[in-house]
Amino acid sequence: MVDVSRNLLLHELFVSQHRWLTSRLLRHADDLHDAQDISSETFEQVVAGRMDPGLIEHPRAFLIKIGQRVVYRRRRERELQARLLEAVALLAEDTAPSAEELASVTQAVVRLDEALYGLPASVREAFLLSQLDGLSYDEIAVQLQISSRTVARYMKQALSCCWRNGFF
Repeated sequence: MVDVSRNLLLHELFVSQHRWLTSRLLRHADDLHDAQDISSETFEQVVAGRMDPGLIEHPRAFLIKIGQRVVYRRRRERELQARLLEAVALLAEDTAPSAEELASVTQAVVRLDEALYGLPASVREAFLLSQLDGLSYDEIAVQLQISSRTVARYMKQALSCCWRNGFF
């Protein structure tokens, strides 16, 4: 019975707010189709969430917040993909990955970015300097103006995050 009630409330929320949300997201989207996709993804997240839709006091504020997160995530993914494509373009033709390999790497980088997103910026920066730039803890400490011991603590946090998210 609870599922039926929840489904009715979700349906009501969708019917009453979908058009409004799409029009609001149009400001942040490339075109109408992109705004509709973002709106749909927003409602997918609401449906997948555990929150009781009957407890949402301000549905528009709730939906726009989720929609903005979707917009941000999509922009971030595009930015990461562009960076990867730039890096691949610098490779010699015989060492460049195939389209499938590139798609797989892109997916992994996006997952890693999402996993690291919850960490403080300084922890993410130390981790990326270590893993992408190959800097030692001492070099990172100098660059970030922190102690090597702090770098080690940051790396432990980042690696624990990677472990929890299935990267090892």
